[in-house]
Amino acid sequence: GNYGVWESTSFSGVGAGAQRLSTDQFTSVGSMQFGPDGQTLFFVGQIFNSGTGITASTVYSGFPGTSAKPLDAAEDMALDPTGSRIAYTKLGAVAEIWVMNTDGSGQTQITSDGVLDKAAPQWSIDGSQLTFIATDAGGHTDVYVMPSSGGTATNVTKNGQGACIGS
Repeated sequence: GNYGVWESTSFSGVGAGAQRLSTDQFTSVGSMQFGPDGQTLFFVGQIFNSGTGITASTVYSGFPGTSAKPLDAAEDMALDPTGSRIAYTKLGAVAEIWVMNTDGSGQTQITSDGVLDKAAPQWSIDGSQLTFIATDAGGHTDVYVMPSSGGTATNVTKNGQGACIGS
């Protein structure tokens, strides 16, 4: 099916107070977060191209009632605490974590081991660190933490079981 991006301003009934946030038709939408202005929505949307037969997954930004602006190819994303940067997973030979400004500029790959598939980046409360999961070829998943500016990622679970840490 095709999906639009909607916002409901009321929980008093189905569809009450809903407004369409994007004029685009997506095959799926996820990782949605409002920017600090309370108006801009950042999300990962998939659009099927019937000409090529390819479904592209992209980070978008948009305002109510407009066509969403594509920022970069991505599988998931997280907005930093200040609302100025986006961490996202970008596919390649293996999935890596990238960071960009919310206007789409400054796209920087911050992981690059080329071995582990990374996903689900999340920012620390102060924005200085990122956490993400990484899965090896054997299907073992661990949680990693690294500086949001790049550098060495530290495996914090070290068990290959993808254990949940924290609360």
